[in-house]
Order: sequence, then C-alpha cells, then structure tokens
Amino acid sequence: MRYKLVAVAAAALFAVVATAQQQPATTTSSSPPFFSSNELFAVGTIPNATLHDKERNKDLAVAIEYPSRGGPYPVIVFSHGYGSSKEGYVALTEYWVGRGYVVIKPQHADANALRQILAERRAQRRAEIEKLRAEKLGRKELAAKIAELPPTDENIGESIWGAQTPADWENRVRDIKLVLDSLDSLPKEFTELRGKLDTKNVAVAGHSYGAFTAMLVSGATTPKLKTQADPRVKAVIAMSPQGVGDQYGFTTESWKNVHVPIMYMTGSLDRGIVNNNDPKWRHDPFAYSPAGDKYFISFEGARHTTFTGGLGLFDVEDMQTAPTYQSIPVTDAYGRTTMVQQQTGTREKSDSIFRNERNIFSAIKTGSAAFLDAYLKDNPKMKDFVKGKDLESLNGGHVTVERK
Repeated sequence: MRYKLVAVAAAALFAVVATAQQQPATTTSSSPPFFSSNELFAVGTIPNATLHDKERNKDLAVAIEYPSRGGPYPVIVFSHGYGSSKEGYVALTEYWVGRGYVVIKPQHADANALRQILAERRAQRRAEIEKLRAEKLGRKELAAKIAELPPTDENIGESIWGAQTPADWENRVRDIKLVLDSLDSLPKEFTELRGKLDTKNVAVAGHSYGAFTAMLVSGATTPKLKTQADPRVKAVIAMSPQGVGDQYGFTTESWKNVHVPIMYMTGSLDRGIVNNNDPKWRHDPFAYSPAGDKYFISFEGARHTTFTGGLGLFDVEDMQTAPTYQSIPVTDAYGRTTMVQQQTGTREKSDSIFRNERNIFSAIKTGSAAFLDAYLKDNPKMKDFVKGKDLESLNGGHVTVERK
C-alpha cells in the first residue's frame, strides 16, 4: 500500500500511456473558497486488483485509489482513453480522492496499445527533422518546415480507436458494470476498503474513448448497439466526448434518453477526426441531450491531451515548436456565436505554454470536483457553484460554459 498527499495547488504530470511520475508543478487554481486545505485526504492505493467476470470468463485488472481515513465515500469509476491504462490519469484521479472519493480504474482490453504506435511516430518525426536539418536551412525556414510535419499527437488514440467495433464498445461497458457489480465484494477481499465505499452514490467518468464508454453507460445509444444505461450511475463526466458521425455510431437521437446529470468537457484545441477536426463537433452530446442538469465546458487552449494531466506523452524534442492562435468569433450550427482559436503560425515553446497547460488542468480538476460534490454529495454550495456563474471564472475566465 502506498500513500500520497494530494495538494490543491500542486499536481504531478502524467503521460496518457506512461506510468512514470514526473515532478509536480505549481499551478494557479481558481478553486472555490470552500475548497479548503483542511478537506484534503491522504491517498491509499491498491495498484493491482483483479475482478473475475464469469459470463465473459475474463479477469479484469483494476487500480483502486481511496482516502486513507474516514468514510464512506462516493465512488467514481474512471474509463481511460484508447491505449492508456489503469496507471494513467493519476494527477486527475488522485485529486478527486483527496477531495473524498474512491476511484476505481479498470484496465480495458485496448490498454497500452499506443506505446508502440507512439514510438514509431516519434522515430519517424525525428528522422524527418534530421533530414530538414541536413538541408542547412535558416532558423525561421527550418521552424516553418518542422511546423508543416504532422504533429506526433494529432488525434492519437481517437483516430485509432475509431477502428474498434460495437463488440469492443460493449466489452468496455461490461468492464464498467463488472466494477459496479463488485462494489459489495471488494471490501471483503481488501480490508482497507471496509467502510470506504458509498455504493449508493456512484459516478462514471472517462476521457476520449472513455468518454464514449461513459456516455453509453449514461444512456446514450447508437443504431449499432442496444442501450447500455445503468441505473446505478448517478452522474457522469465525459471529457473530450464524440459527436454525431458514422464512425462512432452516434446520431442526433443518441442522447435523447440521457437523464442523469452529466458534465461534458472539451477545449478549443480538442480536435476530433470528424468535420475537418472542428472542435465544435464535441458540442453535439450537450446539444442533443435533454434539458436537466447538463453542463458543457470548453477551456480555451485545452488540447485533447490536456485532460490527461500532463505533457509527458511526447518527447521534449518533439515539442519545441507550437502553433500560435488567435481567438475569433464563429457562429456555430446552433446559431450561437462562440470564440474559436484559429492557427496563425508557429513559435518556439516557452515555459508559459507549459504553465498554461497546467493552469487549464487545474481548472479541469476544480470544475469536475465541484460537479461531483454537487451531485454525489448533494453539497448545496457546490450546486450553487455549478448552477450559478462561478464556472465561468475557471481558467481565468477563458472558458465557455453552457447549462440546461
């Protein structure tokens, strides 16, 4: 067993698919004033637990993170993105645990699938950069040529998991349901969990492919898969959710039966692989969900990987240049004018870029924790926070918020 103290203003950066912990970095948080440091809990971890599914004759590996004292606490089942693993997203999940939640992270069948793909992409990019350097170009011309190369992280994971089948989708959902089925038996096997699990208040959260999984559990449907809704789930957080498109099976009718409270989170640079990489595609789930405790948050400058809690997925040498953007008003398909970032060129990355990523991630943690407190703990102050105008203050106000 290991214990860690989760701090509000410090978060360790973690890769999507890596398990190594990086140095924590101080961030500027826009936490509500009632998120006091006195509420923090030390985090206990069961890194390797196994659940057996008799119907599928499958052993499912899970990691469990829990507050080391007190209880019981609401439970969050977290579904990782394509190719990540139960070791990923620790900077996010341990923050939730520090605020008084038990987090259980199943390892889906696609776990760790990105490692080889990433290694190949990095090697290819390095080779292409070396060829350009051999041309003895000027610095500006070299930077421009490098900027034209396909980004190592462009749609990584999402573009690959699109080849998954409805059977794969269902297996991911069944992993979540196996965890829910096992909540009563877990404390019998792991004594440290006795008195920790509030099995009446359960949320499912996920990123990318995990968001797709979470939305299916919330009641979203596709013509290729019957409803997977689970009444035990009281709230859902979908980070980088997918919109309407044949590749994912979603239609404009897919969310009509989503009645649980749900928070959809994305970013102005969180491009999908549909609609010419337009981030507004990720607004579809909110747009087509029925009214009632639905939230949509888009963080200006947030990328697909921002929600993982770190930039460690890519080698530093692959990240020396970054696109530059300016915010422009765009009228979307729903007749609303929103600010969207448009690429204007490239620049050398500086410490400010990384600080900006960390600040956004701090806002992601704050917003998600407030939502969970509102709907799993029935905290009236947090309900005021998410239902009022306070969400708009996240990320220094560089955020778009919609409610219905």
